[in-house]
Amino acid sequence: MFRDNPSPVEMNVADAQANSQDEAENRKPFYLRDSSTREEIETQISILSPTEREEYGELESTVSEQFVAAYGQFLNEEQKEYWLERQMIYTAPELAHAFVENWKTDVDAIDPETSNIEGRIFESYEIGTVDTTHQGTPISTPTHHLLAGRFIMHPILPEPSRGVSVQWLSRGTDPRTNVDVNESEEDVKRRWENLRSYRRTNSTGTMIIHEKVHGIQDLALPLPALEAAAYYYERDMAERCGWDHKLFGNTDKLADLYNEFVQKIGGDAHRLIFGNVTDQRQQSELVAHLKKIFTLDTIAQASSWNEDDRWPEPRKHIRWQSISVAEAGQRLKRNQTHS
Repeated sequence: MFRDNPSPVEMNVADAQANSQDEAENRKPFYLRDSSTREEIETQISILSPTEREEYGELESTVSEQFVAAYGQFLNEEQKEYWLERQMIYTAPELAHAFVENWKTDVDAIDPETSNIEGRIFESYEIGTVDTTHQGTPISTPTHHLLAGRFIMHPILPEPSRGVSVQWLSRGTDPRTNVDVNESEEDVKRRWENLRSYRRTNSTGTMIIHEKVHGIQDLALPLPALEAAAYYYERDMAERCGWDHKLFGNTDKLADLYNEFVQKIGGDAHRLIFGNVTDQRQQSELVAHLKKIFTLDTIAQASSWNEDDRWPEPRKHIRWQSISVAEAGQRLKRNQTHS
């Protein structure tokens, strides 16, 4: 696996990997076998009315079917089934956080060899202010993946109107087009409400793509690549289907990194990210190609705002939290001791 004279990083990888063998099964994706579990939880904690739940459910079904139509050839049957069932639950932010704290079934997906990039293993990220010296409050990623990300708890604000409709899932239905200059005050109010629903429908539809992609990814791959892929697929589906959606600067740059991998590798890039490369040697080669594109330097460049960023203020900056391979190995040892 390594050269005759391995570097300190390579020795740390080998040591940590030896401690992770017993955890291999824990990295296998977990799926809810009984959809009534999700439905029961949704009934208890969803912030949406029954009518709104049906609207959001129809939106999820619509975008999910379109995703399977586009990428189903790279998915296994279990993953297709996952996509074609409803996985989203929408609840108040404080309830989502409380639920996460009280029902944790996390999977430690770290694989010391596969997960690391140049000796660092990325664990999480935040999106916040441009100036990294400014100690402002970062915007943490809000969506919580429960049961190893296999159903999705999404916080939603208690607005008076939260409606979505699949009729708005197209740039061609933008209420700002073909405005009648002689419209009445009631028409203006109606158009404004339609615009809010239009924006909410398109942003929610692409968010569903992003989060459900996480639900079928190979979680042992480096986190920046997993996030970049999720952004890539939401952007790609919006472009394919004509949805009104744009990524902001830094996430667009991350998606570009994964796009570079797709352009270089082709269909096997999708199979790798979804864990469907069965030949171990081929998988290792694909991971090596992935890491040639996702380096510490390219990740930092994609995550940092710069003067060429075309997006207006407030600009976003992605901050990654990472640990060394040696730290990962120590944690695996502690987990095995406590298991």
